[in-house]
Amino acid sequence: MPHTKRLSTAFWVVMATTLAAYATKLFAIVRGLDHLRPGVSTDEPTVSVIVPARNEEDNIWRCLDCVLNQDYPSYLYEIIVVDDRSVDSTAEIVEKMRAEHPTIRLVRIDHVPEGVAPKKHAITRGIERALGNIIVTTDADCIQPKGWLSGIVRYFEPDVGVVAGHTRYTEPQSWFQGLQAIDYLSHRIISAGAIGNGDIISGTGSNLAYRADVWREVDGFGDSNALVSGDDDLFLHRVKRLTKWKIVAATTEDTYVETEPVPSVNAFLRQRARWASKLTGYNIGLRPFLFAAGTLMLGLMVVLPLTVLMPRRMAAFIPLIGAKIAVDYRVMSKGTEKLGQRYLMKYFWVGDLIHSYYIMISAVWGILGRFAWKGTVYRRRA
Repeated sequence: MPHTKRLSTAFWVVMATTLAAYATKLFAIVRGLDHLRPGVSTDEPTVSVIVPARNEEDNIWRCLDCVLNQDYPSYLYEIIVVDDRSVDSTAEIVEKMRAEHPTIRLVRIDHVPEGVAPKKHAITRGIERALGNIIVTTDADCIQPKGWLSGIVRYFEPDVGVVAGHTRYTEPQSWFQGLQAIDYLSHRIISAGAIGNGDIISGTGSNLAYRADVWREVDGFGDSNALVSGDDDLFLHRVKRLTKWKIVAATTEDTYVETEPVPSVNAFLRQRARWASKLTGYNIGLRPFLFAAGTLMLGLMVVLPLTVLMPRRMAAFIPLIGAKIAVDYRVMSKGTEKLGQRYLMKYFWVGDLIHSYYIMISAVWGILGRFAWKGTVYRRRA
């Protein structure tokens, strides 16, 4: 009995300590959201929009139609579609559109070098052909608003090297879509808040812009080339570590792009596993926070069901669980307000109770296991 009590006390101390570290970081992110400002540059640089596409026949026309119909001067931007070994009609659709719109260029990839992540290879090949001073990456399954490019380039003041845009899911049509949407939004809130503090945690390649000079200065994806994921946040970490360029977050409505949630739980876990596979490439300064968050979530995976099954014996952990939920609520409440998605807060309570489970499953799966992407099975390194 005394032995059990000592274990319980030690567990409580570990959980309380990791909660304190977790809360400290997240409250700093809340403060960072207040530091974000709209772009004010009036320059109109040349822009190259890079769209990597693999088997995107269902989406590519819509994407290109959106990018073609920007309010940014058409003579100042080009669209480079990189067809990454598609076996459907993606390339044929692009060719048809290119015949009517010379703004579009097509780069075709038949082979990916060993040890290089396919998407990073595709983006690199596209940038090699780019003529613009600003590189903007997006995904073929995204919808870009009319003011997207104009809004993004406003953030490129003279000392800004990278603009991290916001991507959101389309309005949920079910609870499963809503839970995906608020989970995805939590990543974007943390990304924006960290950038507001001059820090980097994550980003999204579906809405990312950087100077071509910055790309050359850091030698592209560099030593992260082999990691299947990370064409976004690992690149941001690289710029932060190797240059003095400023990284800012775009948080005005006209800069947001939209994408669809995945259709099934299995697809959701595979997607999150792919995202988690890049965690080992994060800067060492982030690892204490990641360790604290992982330890806290792992502990809650054990404590939550035991609290329900043995409420009397586990009552001491209820305040701990409540404190963690309160921290998360504060971050999400502030973030949804800042990014204009307050309507997603109705999914918060269920999402917060289950997110420890799927995050830990995805993290272990992504780092140690295999996951499928675009019809190919990968480990975390190509």
